[in-house]
Amino acid sequence: MRLDADEIIDQRSTVNLLQSLAQLPISVAGAAVQRRIIFMNKRIRYGGIEPSWQLRLFRAKRGSCEQRWMDEHIVVAGSVIKSSAIIYDHNLKPLTWWTNKHNAYASREAIDLISARMSSGGSRTAVQTSPGARIKRFVKVAVYNRLPSGGRAVAYFLYRYFLRVGFFDGRRGFYFH
Repeated sequence: MRLDADEIIDQRSTVNLLQSLAQLPISVAGAAVQRRIIFMNKRIRYGGIEPSWQLRLFRAKRGSCEQRWMDEHIVVAGSVIKSSAIIYDHNLKPLTWWTNKHNAYASREAIDLISARMSSGGSRTAVQTSPGARIKRFVKVAVYNRLPSGGRAVAYFLYRYFLRVGFFDGRRGFYFH
């Protein structure tokens, strides 16, 4: 299972997940879990954040992590089911730390973009990733990366905050999106 340091597994769903794992057919290589984000001690529900299914649990030797600087996904050989498990991403660090983390993410994203352009002239999307991951990467390459660099962040904020109604999360949603 892949779990970040600031993520917490919901106890009730963990019990259900452990009971069901033993009954899964061998063809099932992994299980996706719901990821919920807690930001400034409040759950972020809007702005395209939920529902968020992520492949986090996989059979030994049947899964691996993509080799990317940013937005890497787990890829598996076999099918993936949606589990009842819930992971809460609850970062307890101050807002300045969170902002610095996302600035570092932007630098890693730029490295990934430049590497993809230099190596093959395109994106390095793995065919084994989930349909959702492939769609997000396509939009990133076909739309976002083609916008003027000065307008990308503004366009992304407007999309998440207004079109995906991130404003329903209140002040925290404004800071988050």
